[in-house]
Amino acid sequence: MSSSDQGRRRRRQDDTDDEEPFADVSKQRKTTHEPDNNRSEYRRNCNQPRLSQHDYTAGWICALPIEMAAASAMLDRVHKNLPTNPTDINTYTLGNIGMHNVVIACLPSGGYGLNNAATVASNMRRSFPSMRFGLMVGVGGGVPSKVDIRLGDVVVSKEVVQYDMGKTVHDGRFQRTGTLNKPPQALLTAVAKLQADHASRPSKIPALLSKMLERYPSMAKYTHPGPLQDQLFEGTYDHIQPVNNCDGCDVSKLVSRPARTSTDPKIHYGVIASGNQVMEHGKTRDRLAQELDAICFEMEAAGLMDNFPCLVIRGICDYSDSHKNKHWQEYAAATAAAYAVELLEVVSATSINHTHSPVEPSDADRVILQQRRATLLDLLKFDQIYARRMGVKAAHDKTCEWLLEDPEYQHWLDPIKLVQHHGFLWINGKPGAGKSTIMKFAHSHAIKSMKNTTVISFFFNARGEDLEKSTAGMYRSLLWQLLGKIPTLQEVLDDSDLIPLSQSDCPTWETEVLRSLFSRSIAKLGPQRLVCFVDALDECDREELYDMVEDFQALGEDAASRRSSLQVCFSSRHYPSIDIGNGRQLTLQNRPGHEHDIEAYIRDKLKLGKGRNFEADELRNELRDRANGVFLWVRLVVQMLNKEFGRASTLAIRKKRLREIPTELSELFKDMLKRDNERPEDLLLSMEWILYAKRPLKWEELYFALISGLHPNTLGSWNPEETTVDDMKRFILGSSKGLAEITKPKARTVQFIHESVRDFLLKDHGLRDLRHGMGLPGEDFASLGHDQLKQCCDTYIKLDISDYAPSSEPLPKASSNAAKDLRASLARNFPFLEYATCHIFHHADSAANGLSQDNFLEDFDLQAWIHLDNLFEKYEIRRHTPTASLLYIFAESNLTNLIGSALRLDSRLSIPGERYRYPLFAALANGHRGAVQAMFQREARLIRMGDVSAQMEYGKDFSVPRDMTPLQWATMRGHEGVVKLLLATDGTDTMGDSTGWSPLLWAAEFGHEGVVKLLLATDGIDTNMGDSTGRSPLSWAAGAGHEGVVKLLLATDGIDTNMGDSTGWSPLLWAIIGGHEGVVKLLLATDGIDTNMGDSTGRSPLLWAARGGHEGVVKLLLATDGIDTNMGDSTGWSPLLWAARGGHEGVVKLLLATEGVKADLEDMLGRTPLSWAAERGHEEIVKLLLATGGVDTNSKDGNGKTPLKWAVEMGHWSIVKILEAYTQPIKEYRGRTTGKTILNFE
Repeated sequence: MSSSDQGRRRRRQDDTDDEEPFADVSKQRKTTHEPDNNRSEYRRNCNQPRLSQHDYTAGWICALPIEMAAASAMLDRVHKNLPTNPTDINTYTLGNIGMHNVVIACLPSGGYGLNNAATVASNMRRSFPSMRFGLMVGVGGGVPSKVDIRLGDVVVSKEVVQYDMGKTVHDGRFQRTGTLNKPPQALLTAVAKLQADHASRPSKIPALLSKMLERYPSMAKYTHPGPLQDQLFEGTYDHIQPVNNCDGCDVSKLVSRPARTSTDPKIHYGVIASGNQVMEHGKTRDRLAQELDAICFEMEAAGLMDNFPCLVIRGICDYSDSHKNKHWQEYAAATAAAYAVELLEVVSATSINHTHSPVEPSDADRVILQQRRATLLDLLKFDQIYARRMGVKAAHDKTCEWLLEDPEYQHWLDPIKLVQHHGFLWINGKPGAGKSTIMKFAHSHAIKSMKNTTVISFFFNARGEDLEKSTAGMYRSLLWQLLGKIPTLQEVLDDSDLIPLSQSDCPTWETEVLRSLFSRSIAKLGPQRLVCFVDALDECDREELYDMVEDFQALGEDAASRRSSLQVCFSSRHYPSIDIGNGRQLTLQNRPGHEHDIEAYIRDKLKLGKGRNFEADELRNELRDRANGVFLWVRLVVQMLNKEFGRASTLAIRKKRLREIPTELSELFKDMLKRDNERPEDLLLSMEWILYAKRPLKWEELYFALISGLHPNTLGSWNPEETTVDDMKRFILGSSKGLAEITKPKARTVQFIHESVRDFLLKDHGLRDLRHGMGLPGEDFASLGHDQLKQCCDTYIKLDISDYAPSSEPLPKASSNAAKDLRASLARNFPFLEYATCHIFHHADSAANGLSQDNFLEDFDLQAWIHLDNLFEKYEIRRHTPTASLLYIFAESNLTNLIGSALRLDSRLSIPGERYRYPLFAALANGHRGAVQAMFQREARLIRMGDVSAQMEYGKDFSVPRDMTPLQWATMRGHEGVVKLLLATDGTDTMGDSTGWSPLLWAAEFGHEGVVKLLLATDGIDTNMGDSTGRSPLSWAAGAGHEGVVKLLLATDGIDTNMGDSTGWSPLLWAIIGGHEGVVKLLLATDGIDTNMGDSTGRSPLLWAARGGHEGVVKLLLATDGIDTNMGDSTGWSPLLWAARGGHEGVVKLLLATEGVKADLEDMLGRTPLSWAAERGHEEIVKLLLATGGVDTNSKDGNGKTPLKWAVEMGHWSIVKILEAYTQPIKEYRGRTTGKTILNFE
């Protein structure tokens, strides 16, 4: 028999009702080598599973190694490799995502295109014949169109079109032929569901990317490069330099697009165009995209669709033009892979089994499903899940049996009467009355006697860890027992709405999720009978308690209506009173059986000696009557009277002693302390540690915690031969004067003998009175107590541990065996060191409620503490650098009081470094609202803190681009209150970063008027400071059309209204290109504005307005004095030429109505406005130009073509008819309306 089996057998012999829910628990529980608090990491790193080739149903094909890296990083678990078909040259990565077994393959290095993709897919199908569906996941080129696609976005195929497959027909046109298969219906259904889900909640892609980086920190290149790296040029503007960046490209050719408020990728659904060549030409891209209605180009999918049913998922890494580079490939590969994972979460394994496959389905889906369920079930369990129930003393012999005959209890158990009381019984009584003992007895009896009944329980424990005293812990415990005992109910764990199917590591187990899982489990019970015992409701948070009772009531009512059998027994003190509707109540003090139990206990335990039975009975009866039904009081008093018996005192003396003992528990505790007044300092420190410890301390931890405060000069490494375990336990129990006890061996923690001791110390002022009796201040004893505990921790962490651990960096990796061995060694030799290190700041923060911690922090050796903390940290990513600031550490841990102290020592908020880079970001990422408010509390006079908190995004909703400072982030987000507070903080930098982006630039671009106003009022702000391209805040605001911001900037002294960027673009030009008429009006009304100032190519404001067809802007410019209406650019293009070419009829009309405009001005190719209008088919503009009487209809351009010839070549026959009346006779021109081509012109 294994040691673990022996341990379980011993526990059952000691505590017969500690029933495990699993019949084969040894196979499902963690081994002795598994880390207690890191089950998920253990499961990932344990032996990889080995399945068969028939177990894999999902094929994932990539074209590039970076795509395969992203895909592999998304696997929940990697599987062992398998032999493949002898003719298969592919290399695979195997694993699972949720309950899907996945095969990942990559195209050969350098081998792109349709044929290579088809070969890889064919080989995959031969080696893994049970494949049901495929995913083609990787990067692609986006099509900027009516769909606002940005780099990093994801495109999902509704249809795949091979754009280069077809034939050339008789008139020379290319005609596409053939159609491609669609993906399996199960995938299309999943896509539709996911698309619908995203309408009401955000995509999980950002969270999946964060998880990837948590697991693989080396994949930092797979993060968002920043919005400034996303540049879209006009489709007609080609990349002209032989370098793979656009530093030398004409920025005037950039397309102006509104800035997004988040860097999170968007998901688009549409046609994906696939071909055998790379698409890197903007004009061709736009032409084909218009023909095919495509939003993405790529090179592999068309080779898969017919023989490998496949969904195509592409992360956009470029715009399919000549400006493409590889800067975005890693991030785009990661976003596509993350979408694929999110999709697989909603793909049903059952529906996939019905997808056509030449091989019968295997049992693999069931295997992976069972593995996932077992993992999640194991993760529901926590270390102290049975601790309180096992710690409750078993009923004294022959006691509690009256409960089984009690009418209320029998009424509750009677299945016929379920419809009356809905299965509820509330056992209540005074503190210490023995409720938990009764509940333990009832639970144990139910397990033994109730056949065909599932019995589960939870005993709240206010003296325990968080999960022992919260409804979250209760639901986890009840679920773990219920699903373990009735395995068919485990299907509730498959609900992807509650737990994503890809989530096989530890979920967050939010209370709402647990409640839903429990209620769904109850709903699936059917005719099975479930009996549930929940003890000590009064030891749970009151708000949580009321919600939980309401939930159970709803479950009971529903079960009763369905004729199901759900019976719930609660126990608690009389207060807080709970409403259980029609449920039954049983009050212990009113039960004769309870009184008989007390009599039996007294008769068995009270030592009275021989003889004088009458006087002995009199003493027993008086003891029973004074107890008032409180079993704890009886137990304590019996111990006290037995001590008197040991001193050979008479019955009369013991009766006198009994009458001196108070009848109330709190007064009894006070009496116990008064009568034993030796070493009061030991008692005080012992009470403070048990009261205020962050978590229950093990007895060896508490011993050294006490010695640190009482006898610090004796401290050193623990030598068990000098200080034995028995010595330590005697010291602990002696110092607590009988008010504390050591729990059973499994937990080994020290706790009060009853929760009423805590009430006595805190509510009944026992601790205050104890301090007063020692001549110590008794007010604000919580702060004083925590300060004392902090000093104990501080003393202990200063011990010399150099013989047991490295004294400096570098440390072994946190998850390595060397680090685990190091932590184990320190725990053996310095038992209190981990607690003292990890929680010293918790006690300092609590003490700071009444006592300043400034001096403590000023003298604190932070670097030494960081070294110790890193020794005990189990996750590498959570370790701190040696230069971490106090403010960062406090913000990350939500230590709100210490944040104030840290800022008094160093007022800087924006201290860079660490995992989240800045303290503010650490608080936001961890969801610490209190920390955020504390960081700004010093300047709270400036703004209401509630407003600041409401503006923030916390936890998973928080995101920030790389290298951005808090002030830049706040200005970009428009968090006005945060900006105000940051500006009031000493040391906040208002200048730009390495790319020149200042906070004012961010605020101007995003149009945050209030933020701009704050920045402009700040001393030293440079209102003209541009980014790396020289583009100013005014230019950014003008280009985005933010009129309010433009007004503010124009009203500022020293603003340069004509300041151009590196390509000569002024604010006026940026406003015009965006068509922002209001901004143009504001700029034109400003003194000194140069209305003819062109860009580096000489294109004037009027030219840009005409080119863009912005009639209102053109009208404003034409009304301006000094405007040059014919001013052309370096290629001779005038405003009228651009307007005519673009078909902007209204603009042409305005220009032609303006005095001095030359209607026949030629460009450098000799082409006139009429020539361009005729070629482009703009009939109304042709008419407008001809109506001026100032155009030469027979003029020839550099190619010898007249406007008429252009119209004929392009097939614009209505224009041909118009121009015919104005031109010279044409030879060999017959049958104009037949559409025949003109051969010669004169």
